[in-house]
Amino acid sequence: LYPSCLKFINRVLKKTMFTRNGALVLLLVAVLFRLGSCERLRDRSYYKLPQAAFSACVRRFNGTHQAGCSSSLGGNVGRLIFADTAAELDGLSRDDTADAVLAVPAELFALQAAKLHGLPGGLQGLLVLYSESERDFTFDFAAKTGVNISEDSACPNDRLSAYRGSRGGSCSGPQASPAWNAAGTSAALLDWSFPVALVTKSEQIFTLKNCTQRESSLRHCAIELRTPMHGAASSVTCLRRPQYTSLISALTSISQLMHFCGPMGDLSLVWTASSTAMPTNTVRAPASVMLILARLDSFSMFASNSPASGTLTPAIAVLLAVANALASSSNGTTGRDVAIVFVNGDSWDYIGSQRLVHDLHGNQLLGESGQPARINASHVHSIIELGELSNLESMDQLAAYTDPSVYRVVNSTVDSHVKSLGLKSDALISDRKLPPASTQTFLRPPGSKESAPLQPVPALLLTDHKRDQGFRNRNYNSFADLRPTPSGVVQTLATLADRIATLASQFLTNSSAAKVDDNLLKAYVDCLQGDATCQHAISGANVTKSWLDKVYAATNSINGLIGAYVYEYQSRFLPNQGGNHLRYLTYLLLSNATGDIVPGVTKRSDCLALNTANDTVSAGLPVFYDLTSVSGASNNVSGVCLRLSLTALPAVSPIDSSDYNAWSGSGDFSTWTESQWETPTVRLFMRPTRSWGAAHLLFGVAVLLLSLQFVLGAKHGLEANFPVSVAP
Repeated sequence: LYPSCLKFINRVLKKTMFTRNGALVLLLVAVLFRLGSCERLRDRSYYKLPQAAFSACVRRFNGTHQAGCSSSLGGNVGRLIFADTAAELDGLSRDDTADAVLAVPAELFALQAAKLHGLPGGLQGLLVLYSESERDFTFDFAAKTGVNISEDSACPNDRLSAYRGSRGGSCSGPQASPAWNAAGTSAALLDWSFPVALVTKSEQIFTLKNCTQRESSLRHCAIELRTPMHGAASSVTCLRRPQYTSLISALTSISQLMHFCGPMGDLSLVWTASSTAMPTNTVRAPASVMLILARLDSFSMFASNSPASGTLTPAIAVLLAVANALASSSNGTTGRDVAIVFVNGDSWDYIGSQRLVHDLHGNQLLGESGQPARINASHVHSIIELGELSNLESMDQLAAYTDPSVYRVVNSTVDSHVKSLGLKSDALISDRKLPPASTQTFLRPPGSKESAPLQPVPALLLTDHKRDQGFRNRNYNSFADLRPTPSGVVQTLATLADRIATLASQFLTNSSAAKVDDNLLKAYVDCLQGDATCQHAISGANVTKSWLDKVYAATNSINGLIGAYVYEYQSRFLPNQGGNHLRYLTYLLLSNATGDIVPGVTKRSDCLALNTANDTVSAGLPVFYDLTSVSGASNNVSGVCLRLSLTALPAVSPIDSSDYNAWSGSGDFSTWTESQWETPTVRLFMRPTRSWGAAHLLFGVAVLLLSLQFVLGAKHGLEANFPVSVAP
């Protein structure tokens, strides 16, 4: 069982053959100790793919069904086969896929996701090959392969859109545009009957292909996918299961309930421009707060490979630049405020915006100790949301969507905003339903009847896709959403950011003092896309590349690409750690964009002491922000202490986890949950063919029969030669 130790054992035995008993015992103990570090033959038979080389598809649930993938508890094993083209895939028979694991290139998966999902014949697993040469900001997957891939549906989040029910949804019925996400395959929303993994390293892809070239008539290349998920069926079933395990706990010595799944969610970030002038106990005036929104999350069926440079990066960069411009100008005392909101979780039926609206209408948004003054629904003056902007090469391409029924009531405010933004009249689209966006949730708050009119809140959605055009990002919500932001687009983003900052400044102080730093905006874009020039986005600090490396390491970046996936919500989440990695980086940038340096405080311990009274980091209190070490810094390290006015708020469904009827999906809130899972593994090995395995079995049976015959014959001979006498 330990072939790597045979030479060592042989050497020891030669030395101990003629030694005294005491020395022999000591050396035998040494042999046993050495055996503990030896490699087992079983382990030598497998090649285990490194964790960094692949990402497994995980299981998720909503109120009615399950989506995603899972292996059996012991793992799925099958012969490794390849299909590089559609013709090869069409040529696979049921016998070919039976007891097999199929490997396909990412382009074929994008084109044939539905067919791969329905492959017959007992397929044991699927590998999607997507090497790092294709996962780079210089590589535009859709442009260079001619293939579009979106793992979301053609009409994202339609189940809980503002137009659900009698209004026909966002993509159908009167005043609807065609499918917004034409490249949508719904791959991440399907229930796959076998495990799926994305292999992302060229070395491991070469190893997989080389393995099949070593096959012979006696053995073939096999692979084991072990990605078991603990949850099953639906959110209701999964959340209810711990009740049944409580009976087992009562009858056994197991004291801890099993955990199968939990609500998906993270943290949303809110910064208010007038936080100093409007402390916690301030009572806001009606229609005194302008909300400016951008999304923070994306998804893929492969949780750890969910970048969103095309979908999210431009909007986040613009909003960061606007926040910095407003923070750098005078706040004034007009009684008005601007709230910069980064909404998290909205890829999953608007988790984050639903929670914000729920708190708005419940008079629970902000207002806690150390936070800015409370905001409720009556305080909202207007909403501006930044949607997809990755293809905005000129301001003439910008589209401003507003709901037709709402526009008829509040057209004067909407028209004023459009004029302040310097848009042409044809840029305003007021005769079409809104595209999928967080703004929809604000127009139709939870609890309102389907037939009730939408809330008359002046709301604009700014995007780069015109009337009836659909999303221009053809890799929306997918593992391939890595589109670089061209320099021409960055220049347009700077213009847009400056106009939004001017509009917000005029609303806030009746002046246009806020000006956007164009270089800073470019730095934000570079930083969010993993470029080392991220250091220029951190003002007033000597940020080194080693610090940036730690940032990207802490955010689980992939070749410097920041993931934007929302995992199961944890109440212990802090804004500077855990959960959505893009939110983590955005928090760091927003802290530097809006925070005030505390004079004379340079040590971590002194800065943390300022939090003692309320003992919280997420409530917008003075917090230590260390520019030389992201995590694990000692209390004596020197850095910058920032007094922050930004707040991290829970972005999780308001439904009580024990209210199973509400989790059935019949209500107004997102019911997405995520399964617990163990560390996934992918192992490669050579397996005998069935004929060769049968031959081994028959040989073993023959040896067993011969051995039995020999033993029985020897026993008979002994009894004949040495009869056993029985005492009288």
